[in-house]
Amino acid sequence: MNGFAKEILLVNTSRGKCLDAAGLVQCLQTGKVKLASLDVLEYENIRLQIPAREDWEQPLRDLAASNRVFLSPHVAGQTYESLEKHVDVLMGKIRKVVTK
Repeated sequence: MNGFAKEILLVNTSRGKCLDAAGLVQCLQTGKVKLASLDVLEYENIRLQIPAREDWEQPLRDLAASNRVFLSPHVAGQTYESLEKHVDVLMGKIRKVVTK
């Protein structure tokens, strides 16, 4: 992120390990990253309610406390269109089994 000439808005919907949380916290503090929207976290196996925030790794606590970070529970791919596609694929597979 330090390679960008200007401040950036960061959106990560891929894999949490693609982004170093401690590095992101530092970039938020220095202003290099203006806003961040994270649908995935470096700590992908964590539930945002459990364990209590006191048990979270420090970078995750910093991100959750920031008013410039939006965290969502890995739902970016759950759109109406993707659900419709899943249903179509599933129904196709059911039809193949039933018509044999």
